[in-house]
Amino acid sequence: MVSGTQPNQLQFAVAAAIRQASHPQIRSVTCEYRDGQMQLRGRVASYYLKQLAQSIAGREVREAVPIDNRLEVVPR
Repeated sequence: MVSGTQPNQLQFAVAAAIRQASHPQIRSVTCEYRDGQMQLRGRVASYYLKQLAQSIAGREVREAVPIDNRLEVVPR
């Protein structure tokens, strides 16, 4: 991530990385840049998947913006 990247570019990069995730549940996570942070939303089956989704998003935004992980864990 290059300094000065626009929020919509960050959102696009995070969404693309999530769509390419190896786990199907992570691919259903949505992201939106709102109020100065990248929000992750959706449902996953474990706290591991919640953390994995945040890690994927974090690799894209690095330290440019904070990540607000609003994923809900719903065990199956």
